[in-house]
Amino acid sequence: MTILHLLLAAACVTGATCDPSCAKASRTSYEAAGTHQEPLACRLDALTPEERKEHARLIDEVMGSVTEKKELPNGYAFHLRPGAEAWAQAVQLAGFERRCCPFFDIKLEWKSGDAAAWLALSGRKGVKNFLRETMPAALAKR
Repeated sequence: MTILHLLLAAACVTGATCDPSCAKASRTSYEAAGTHQEPLACRLDALTPEERKEHARLIDEVMGSVTEKKELPNGYAFHLRPGAEAWAQAVQLAGFERRCCPFFDIKLEWKSGDAAAWLALSGRKGVKNFLRETMPAALAKR
């Protein structure tokens, strides 16, 4: 089973939704090459209230397990603590994020020889600033 299969399975199982703090992000739609793009804004209706609570808990858990942060040209990558638990939480979080923030490019990678996985959140122009606006505490810690 590939990582893509795991992410798709997690997205189907979790059915996540976004934290209301995402609402402060830009609500502007962007046009690129004559085609409409999703706005850089969370879909607050994507998750139930129970899922929102679980989503918030997972954000705290995953961000609390970050041992290193790398700034990417279009986002950020987070090195998680070693072990399967951090990986499983990141997979579940990715499922929620896919539903509430479909404009994110989400990459989970666990390379051979590395005791821990990397979670990267990135995307088109504006996503990096969106992350700065909606995750300032998590980005400042590392």
